[in-house]
Amino acid sequence: MPVLKLLNFGGMIPATDPNLLPDNQAQLAENAWVYSGAVEGFRESVAVHTLANPMARKVYRIPTEYYDKDHIPDSYWLEFENTDVDVLASPVVGDQFKRFYWAFSQTGGGGIPQYNTKERIAAGQPAFTLGVPRPTVAPSVTRANGAYWFDALGSTIKVTGGNAGHLYYGKGYGQDAGSFLSGTSSRPTDPSQYGATKALSSLRGNLDKSGDGALSSTPKNRYTVAGQPAEMRYGTVQAGKRITISDSGDVTLGNPAATDPLASSDPYVGEGIQEARAYVYTWVSAYGEEGPPSPATLYRGWSEDPWVIGLTAPTAGETLNRNLSKVRIYRTISGVGGSTTYFFVAEQDIYNESYTDTATSDLVSANNLLQSLFYDPPPEDLEGMVALPNGIVAGWRENEIWFSEPFLPHAWPSPYTLATEYPVIGMGVIGQSLIVCTTGSPYAVSGVNPATMTMSRLAVNEPCLSRASIVSTPQGVVYASPNGLALAVPGAVNIVTRNLITKDLWLDPDDFLSVPTLRAALLNGNYYTWGSVRPGAFQTDAFQVDAFAQEDFTGAYHGAYIDVSNPRISWVNLRSETPIYNCFSDQWTGEVFTIKNDKVYWLDLGRNRARESFVWRSKIFEAQNKRSFEAMRIWFSTFPDSPDLNPVQVVSPATLADDMYGIVRIYADGILRFSRELRSTGEFMRLPSGFKAQFWEVEIEARVKLTSVELATSAKELANA
Repeated sequence: MPVLKLLNFGGMIPATDPNLLPDNQAQLAENAWVYSGAVEGFRESVAVHTLANPMARKVYRIPTEYYDKDHIPDSYWLEFENTDVDVLASPVVGDQFKRFYWAFSQTGGGGIPQYNTKERIAAGQPAFTLGVPRPTVAPSVTRANGAYWFDALGSTIKVTGGNAGHLYYGKGYGQDAGSFLSGTSSRPTDPSQYGATKALSSLRGNLDKSGDGALSSTPKNRYTVAGQPAEMRYGTVQAGKRITISDSGDVTLGNPAATDPLASSDPYVGEGIQEARAYVYTWVSAYGEEGPPSPATLYRGWSEDPWVIGLTAPTAGETLNRNLSKVRIYRTISGVGGSTTYFFVAEQDIYNESYTDTATSDLVSANNLLQSLFYDPPPEDLEGMVALPNGIVAGWRENEIWFSEPFLPHAWPSPYTLATEYPVIGMGVIGQSLIVCTTGSPYAVSGVNPATMTMSRLAVNEPCLSRASIVSTPQGVVYASPNGLALAVPGAVNIVTRNLITKDLWLDPDDFLSVPTLRAALLNGNYYTWGSVRPGAFQTDAFQVDAFAQEDFTGAYHGAYIDVSNPRISWVNLRSETPIYNCFSDQWTGEVFTIKNDKVYWLDLGRNRARESFVWRSKIFEAQNKRSFEAMRIWFSTFPDSPDLNPVQVVSPATLADDMYGIVRIYADGILRFSRELRSTGEFMRLPSGFKAQFWEVEIEARVKLTSVELATSAKELANA
C-alpha cells in the first residue's frame, strides 16, 4: 500500500460496507461540516429566547419590527406546550390587525383552533377561538306599529261589559273611523293610551258608529261588521298585541298563537304590493370576520310597510373567547334570480335585538349579496393547517381534508371537505399542490379554488411515520416513511435515501434515528432532523411523579443532516449532549430553531459562529498484505475562538478536553493502537511499531479545521509524499 493520503473529506453512506466506501468517505461523520472538502464542526447553536413557560415545546417567532435574521432576538414569542402546533401569518388582504392563526395536534395536548393579533400578543392578551358561530335562532318578522284584526266574521259582534275588557270608540281621536282603547273599564285621561296619538290608526270595515260621538265611559256593546273582518292598527303603546273578539263576545288582549305567515285570510291591506320575504342575520367580529347566517324566517307582508325584525343576541357560550361585535341583517327580494339570494340590509350592534326595515327593494338590490352562507368555524378538533397559494388554508382531522375560503382563514365551508382512505398525519405544499401524508398511501390535491379541488391517491404505499418530519422543499414534500426519506410530488413518490441507508439502519434508534419522533427543518437547503422527547407512558396522577421518568428521551440525543443531492456529503450524524424537544424552521428567515434546556436555540451558519467538536472516522483501508504504518502527518488550521492549549501535552488521551485542539486515533485490525493530541499542524508523528495489520482506520476528534491526513510505512516515504 503506498502512502495513505486523505483529502476532500466526505460524509457517511451507511448503506455501504465500511470496507467498500470511497477513500474520502467516512464510516462515521458526527457533527461534521464537510462542504469545503475540509472537516470542521457544525456551528454551535445560540440561545435567542428563554422560555417563559419551561414546559413549552413549540414556539413561533413574531418580529417586532425588522424581519431579517440579525434581529431574531428582537421578537415576540408565542409559546405552546403542545409540541405539534402549526402557526400561520394572516393571508387576509390588507390585514391591519396583523393576525396569526394556529391549530393544535389532538394527540399532543389538543386544543381548538385559535388566532390573535400582533398587538394583543405583544400585550400578553389571550387568543380568540377561530371562527364565528352560526346563530341558531331564526329572526322574528312582524308588521311595524302592529296590525290587528277581529277574528270573528259574524254580522254582529257584541262586547260584554265589566272589567274583563272593553273596546272604546273615540271619534275625537279618529280619522274616518276613530281609534280603539282596550283593557280598562273607566274613562282614560291620557290620550296616548288610545293606541296612537299623532299617528292615529284606522278601523277598516263597515262599523256602526251610532250613538254619542264623544268619548264616554259607557262601553259600546254593538259593532256591526258587514262582509269582512274588522281590523285595527295600533301605535307603539300596544305594538305587538292582538285583540280578538270571539263569537261569544269575549275579548282577548295579548300575543296570538303563531299563524301561517303566508295565509291568504289575513285581511290587512297595507302600502305597496304584497310580497314574501325571507330574513336571516349573521354575527360579525370586531375584525370584520362574518359568520354563517341564522335559519331563515319567511313572511308575507306589504312592500312599503315597515317590517320589524327581531334578533337574538349570542349567548355567553357563543361569545366565550370570541370578539363578536356586530350583527348583519339580510333579506331576499321578490323576482330576483331563480334561487334564494340574500341582500344586505343593515348592520348594527350585536346586542340590539330589533331592527325596522323600511328600505325599498330597489335600494336593497344594489347592496352586497350574502357571501357567508357556509362560513362555519373550522372543526374544533382540527389537527393542523398549512398555507396554500391564493390565500387558501388547508387543514385536517381524522381522514378529512378541510379548506378555508380564500383569504378568509376564519371561514371553513364543510362542502369543500375531501376524505382520504387513511387517517391524515400531516401535509406539505409544492407549487399549487397539497401533499397529504397519511398512515397509508399519500395523496395529492390540486386546484386554485377550494370549491373545485381535485384529489388523487399516489400509487406507492409509503406511510408517514412522523408529522413533524414533513418538510416542503422546491423539489417536493419530504417525509419519514418506513423505508427512508420519501419525496412526494403529484403523481409520484420516491425513497430518496434508498442508496444511502438500508431500512434496518434507518429504523435503528440507537445508532441512527428514532424515526417516529423525528422533527425536521431545511438547513442549507437540505434535510436537518432530530429525534425528540416524547411524553412518558405513565399517568402522572397514578404514581409518585418523581419515581418514574415522565418523558421518553429515546432518540432525543440523535439527529442527522442529509444531502441527497451531493454524493460526497450524503449523511452526517448529529449528536447532542442534552435532549432535543423540537426542531423547526423560522417562518420569517428560514433559519433553524431547536428547543432544549428551556431555551430556543438558533443554528446560525454564519462564518464567525463558534464550532462544535466533530468526529470523523475513515473507511476501513485494506492492505494486500499485512504491514505496519510508522509515520503520520495531519494538516489543520484553527479558528479565532479555538482554545488555548494546555502547556503540557497529554499522552495517549482518551477524551477531548476543553483545552485541546483535537485527538487522532489509529485502529489496526479493529484495535486502538495509537492516540495522540493534536498541537501543531503538519507535525511529524511516529506510530508504534512491533506489529502488522491488514485493516487500518483513522479517526479524528477535533474542534479545528482538518484539511488532510497522511500515513506512510516510513519517515522517508512520508517526507517524499
